[in-house]
Amino acid sequence: MILRLLIALFLIVVVSATIYSGAKDKNEAGLKPGNPLYVFDSLIEKIDLWGTKDKEEKIKKLTGLIEEKLNEAAELLGQGDDELAQQSLAAGDDYIKDALDFINTLKSKKASDGASADAEAPGSASAQKIEQLTQDLGEAVLKKQEILADAYKNAPASTKGFIEETIKDSQEEIKKVVEDLDAESNEKLTSDIEQTQELVDDKIEEAKEEEIKKELEDLSNQEKKYNIWIDHFYAEDEDGMTAVSAHIRRRDPQCRPFKGKFNLYVNNTFYRSFDLSANGYEDVRKTFDKFFLEKGTYWMTGVLVDGQGSKISNKQFKLII
Repeated sequence: MILRLLIALFLIVVVSATIYSGAKDKNEAGLKPGNPLYVFDSLIEKIDLWGTKDKEEKIKKLTGLIEEKLNEAAELLGQGDDELAQQSLAAGDDYIKDALDFINTLKSKKASDGASADAEAPGSASAQKIEQLTQDLGEAVLKKQEILADAYKNAPASTKGFIEETIKDSQEEIKKVVEDLDAESNEKLTSDIEQTQELVDDKIEEAKEEEIKKELEDLSNQEKKYNIWIDHFYAEDEDGMTAVSAHIRRRDPQCRPFKGKFNLYVNNTFYRSFDLSANGYEDVRKTFDKFFLEKGTYWMTGVLVDGQGSKISNKQFKLII
């Protein structure tokens, strides 16, 4: 019985090792969570790391695995499977922590050796290697932000909030990598961090703009379908109170009754919902509400939805009080 188990384990290890060694490019995703062999693939990764005694080589392998886990997560996020993506991200985070621990161990040893008479100078090859390993790790963490930003564009709406939060967490991670770098390396990595932050922000903003553009196109189609739309939407200051009004046009040749809702948002935060009905060619001019707003600038958004809550039309404007 024990012999059979050993043979089975050996076969599993051989299969996994074959997969692991088969052109395992750090820029490509390996076996992803959800694959029956993923657990064995992860086991082989850990065995390989355990068998690597040289700390510098171990840090290099960890850095490669970090990028691989990020690519796994990116593919899963693109499929809308954020639960499985979290497994890959968690594995990558563990590898980041391990790499930082080994880097700190090398730095401590270097500092300890520095107390001896025959120690290498701070600018020695070994010291430079530690700095380079740290920078490589920093670049891998920065790549995490870029990969997540790329995944954001095509990710389902349900996953996008998770991606944005993960990017924020990664921005905190990179600060730990920068700590204790020498001035020159710190300056370079800090510059890379700023450039990556700008690039990631631009990608997220561009994706959001595309999303809004598509949503507006969809709304335009809905307006044609229902023959109803918000012509204009505005607010006025009346004796310290803000009056929200809208002019909604209805042009239905079949004179079908329409029942829906007018949802009001202030600075993208939902405020209130109002019932709305219209017939045939009946325009609706209505003041929906009066409420108090302190002096300032506000973005007011009115959204017209049908009885099932599907968006039909929207308008936005800036209100200055």
